[in-house]
Amino acid sequence: MSKEIIAAIIQSIAVIVAVILGFYVTRGTKKLDWWQAQANDFFICSKTYSETVSKIIVNVFSLVTDHQDKNMGTEERIGDLVRQLRLLGWEIKRHSLPAHKTKEQFLKCEAGLFEAISKLITLLRAGGADKRVDLENIRELQNAFDKSARELHAELCALA
Repeated sequence: MSKEIIAAIIQSIAVIVAVILGFYVTRGTKKLDWWQAQANDFFICSKTYSETVSKIIVNVFSLVTDHQDKNMGTEERIGDLVRQLRLLGWEIKRHSLPAHKTKEQFLKCEAGLFEAISKLITLLRAGGADKRVDLENIRELQNAFDKSARELHAELCALA
């Protein structure tokens, strides 16, 4: 065989190997992108969930302390925020599915926080605005939720 034929065969093999490696690298990158997107979506939803809890608390406080604010749609805003919280709860549960180590604890924290907010809203609707409410308990539940969300997010990032 001549040197030119051997060089052509070596170049052909190099091109075939490059194509095969490129295929596997690209396929792995797409998988990585999906896991990163999953972790990012969870992060955004859990952060927005916590922010929505804060907005509910501020609106409830405003409603209880400023009776004129009732006419300005605060109750409607609270209702809208609770609906948003439900949607976010659905989304974070969906995005947390791949996490096996921290998911159970996270879901307990989310359920406890949502239950505390629901009790607060129920008390408010029942005319219990005169009663003292322990907002510190809700803040502690919110902090536990945030901590658990960080741990779950770290687990999702480790899957990427």
